[in-house]
Amino acid sequence: MIRITVSTSAAAAAAYHKSSLSKQGEYYKAKIKSYYHGKLAQSLGLHEVNDDNFSELVNHINPVTKDRLTPLNKDRRRVGYDITTLPPKSFSILAEFRNDQDLINAFREANDLMMVEVERLIVAQKNSQTERFFEETMTGCWASFHHTVGRPVEHDYIGKIVM
Repeated sequence: MIRITVSTSAAAAAAYHKSSLSKQGEYYKAKIKSYYHGKLAQSLGLHEVNDDNFSELVNHINPVTKDRLTPLNKDRRRVGYDITTLPPKSFSILAEFRNDQDLINAFREANDLMMVEVERLIVAQKNSQTERFFEETMTGCWASFHHTVGRPVEHDYIGKIVM
């Protein structure tokens, strides 16, 4: 299943990361790290996700140089998209009981390939006084969060915040 939710507030996106996503690893007493991906993340020099750099990004600030990434920074805007992919219950049960790392790796690889396709389809909206048009950028930045907390049985759950 794929669920896509539009994040419409930088403050809410940063709070969600701090209260939920960044603490998932602590839930299982593990240090689960998350990383930025995409051509834009690479060109900005982003690597490991943390509360500070995530908050800066959703507020249109380059975490490395501290420069503004966009001229405008409205309170109510599309900050990004939370794309959550969950395998079916049968997958979770099979992966858990067979302890099948190949199955889990295939799920993660499918997610990676999906995000390469998402990045290929990214466009930027450009408006004039009389027209609205879109420019293909084909560059994106997203943070992936691998969880196993969506169901009582541990399973692979991947949330991505696309900015």
